[in-house]
Amino acid sequence: MSRSDRRYEGGPEYALDRVRACIAIHQLQVTRKALRDAASVLPDGTIAVFATIKGIVLGLGEENWMCAQLKEGAWVDIYRVSHEGRPRWVKLKVELTPQTKETAVVVSFHDWDPSRSI
Repeated sequence: MSRSDRRYEGGPEYALDRVRACIAIHQLQVTRKALRDAASVLPDGTIAVFATIKGIVLGLGEENWMCAQLKEGAWVDIYRVSHEGRPRWVKLKVELTPQTKETAVVVSFHDWDPSRSI
């Protein structure tokens, strides 16, 4: 079933080259929720949660893209990745900060839930 707040065609809203460019100039934010959720699903003993998420985002390919979702008036891209043998999902966007710098933002990071339709 298709949801009206999702777009499944046309590829990511934010080109991955654009996301990588943000990361290259240290313009990456990870929400508190994403950090908290990631810490609970990453392998025990993972100390560098931010760095782990950053590495996963840098490794994203268009083949990982599942859809774009309209969330609070802005699009976020939803990716499915495999990490440590487990499926995860990453929601991310690129936004302008008050200083008019583009920043990549990881909105969500958690285990993939096959019971939830995307």
